[in-house]
Amino acid sequence: MTDHRRNIAMVAATFLLAAATGQFMQNSAPAGGHLPGVPHLVAPEALAGLPTAQPVPALPARGPVALDLPGETNGPVVAPADLSCAAHLALAPEPGAMLHLGLSAPCNADERVDIRSNGLEFTQATSPEGTLTLDMPAMADPAQVSVHFPGGAEVVARAPVPDLAAVRRVAVSWRGNAGFRLDALEFGAGAGSAGDVSADNPRGPGADGGFLTLLGDAGLPWPAQAQVYTVPRALDAGGRVRVDVAAPVTQASCGRQIAGRMLRADGAAPVQVTLAMPRCRAGIEGQSVALAGLGPVLRIAAR
Repeated sequence: MTDHRRNIAMVAATFLLAAATGQFMQNSAPAGGHLPGVPHLVAPEALAGLPTAQPVPALPARGPVALDLPGETNGPVVAPADLSCAAHLALAPEPGAMLHLGLSAPCNADERVDIRSNGLEFTQATSPEGTLTLDMPAMADPAQVSVHFPGGAEVVARAPVPDLAAVRRVAVSWRGNAGFRLDALEFGAGAGSAGDVSADNPRGPGADGGFLTLLGDAGLPWPAQAQVYTVPRALDAGGRVRVDVAAPVTQASCGRQIAGRMLRADGAAPVQVTLAMPRCRAGIEGQSVALAGLGPVLRIAAR
């Protein structure tokens, strides 16, 4: 074979190999689509001796993907399959003008949240799964509840409370672990008796009388807490319910001013209250300082 024919054969073989592997770039040739002096050749459908393409295994449709990254990482970095962090809040009315709250916040697991509802405020913590469920008293109809996360995000829900008009409800709320105690003395009952509805005797919805709801996780730093007393309007006891509010003297409260507010579920404006606690000294713990002048505001008629 002459040198001229050998060169043509080598060019043709190079062209066919590039066409088979997809690496031949058309814009590398001069205008006309082929090299000058070289016959225009058409690649056959298959070239003998070249490897055939193998199918690539499909990646899994879901699930985390482990990424081995160089640098300071000690192991694979897992990329979550679902990056959604949307929080969802649901409310459902319950007997006794109560609300069942259900929160799902998958990206806020083991986190404190502040819950606010028509003037009422208290602090709770989500579960390791980012959920929270509880029962709480409604303070308005319809009720609006908002859950506030660290960083400023919040989620809001509303629900009707059809039986709110059938109850009378008062609350005391505060922040911190130095707070208040609410005692509802029903129909002439004495302190510490069965008719004294308090944190020591809270009862529950459906009880023969009123009940007290305790809100807020005292184990969290600087929590908002509340105590809410509810009594049915239709309760025929021929008397009155006296509500006493006091601040227990403790190591956390002595020598300080305690601030809080009183709320009612009848649309009345909140009442801000402040107590000057006695100085810390031996034997002072166990005593309490009562709020004065709130009798007419808090007295509840039972009819």
